Amino acid sequence: YGIIIYFFKSKLKEISHIVATYQTKEVQIVQESIGSIRDIIITNTKNFFEKKFSTIDKYMREKQALHILIGQSPRYLVETISIVVILSFAFYISVYDSNFNKKMLIPIFATLAVALQRTLPYINQAYRSWVNINSNIYSFYDVLKMLKKDDSIVKKCENKIAFKEHIVIKNLTFAYKNKKVLNNLNVVINNGDKIAVIGKTGSGKSTFLDILMGLIYQYNGEIFIDNIKLIKDNLNCWYKNISHVPQHIYILDDNIYVNVAFGTDIKHIDKELVKKVCELSYVDEFLNDYNEKLGENGSKLSGGQKQRIGIARCLYRAYKENTQLLILDEATSALDALTEQKILKNLLNNDFTVLMITHKDSILNNFNRVFIFENGKIKEKNNEKI
Repeated sequence: YGIIIYFFKSKLKEISHIVATYQTKEVQIVQESIGSIRDIIITNTKNFFEKKFSTIDKYMREKQALHILIGQSPRYLVETISIVVILSFAFYISVYDSNFNKKMLIPIFATLAVALQRTLPYINQAYRSWVNINSNIYSFYDVLKMLKKDDSIVKKCENKIAFKEHIVIKNLTFAYKNKKVLNNLNVVINNGDKIAVIGKTGSGKSTFLDILMGLIYQYNGEIFIDNIKLIKDNLNCWYKNISHVPQHIYILDDNIYVNVAFGTDIKHIDKELVKKVCELSYVDEFLNDYNEKLGENGSKLSGGQKQRIGIARCLYRAYKENTQLLILDEATSALDALTEQKILKNLLNNDFTVLMITHKDSILNNFNRVFIFENGKIKEKNNEKI
């Protein structure tokens, strides 16, 4: 077993690396295939994705089979060698060693055989455990990396950071792959402001909002919430102030109550508030039954209907948790103009502070401020630099 371990140690680590890598690739292909199922059907490229998956899967399973072979085959080899050695030794003694007491031959070798029969399974079990550990070592390393990540951003916080006056952003700079996305921004957001955020694709709008929400915390510069500096240790306190509608809204395969009161136990859902925010976001226009399941990732819904549920989810949290800041990332891009205006009216006619990314010039007059992102800078609508 020691000889076998010596020769196969590096091979098992290689297998571990390949299996960990290719399992990730398999999941990626499945996600890409499901995400682009409409294009696959229309372009008739099913065979391409099937071949891509099967090639990776076959190679990975060949390595897994080799791992099983290395783990199980030595048992039969070692047991065979042990029996051959005992029989050969017994034959040699019985034929060539005249001084040996022949009456002791059977008891001695029977004892040896029983001892081997009892000990070999445990030795083999230890060896197989060693094989399994080494063939999964890279997956284990991946888990360790996740466990070792800085968990300071999830520190519990009982109270919110008070946001009653303003958010002050000073000298904010953020770079991605050595390219400056945001360059020395200085801006003040007052409580109650209704701000439209516009600019070309890739100009830093979503990055700016992610930093403001605390989803990105590695940047140069400072952010103050009513004179309290935003740092990793108080991010959870800041999250309690935020309701968010992302670009891509994930819909749970459950009813509207569970989807709108996202992350809330069914026993604690305020159903009347759910109905209220569904009216404000015009979800009730297409909803026949509040208990009807919406399908996996909203398969029964259109893009605009998903967005309305996302807005309802945002408003539910805002009213339920009394969050002060509403951040919407192209939350109405799939809505028709009339529905969009009605929802914006309900969103903006309140005391919330709202920041909304949009590409529609037709809705800018609903906001009291407009941030224009250009070349890593923010300009006001009148083109005066902030």
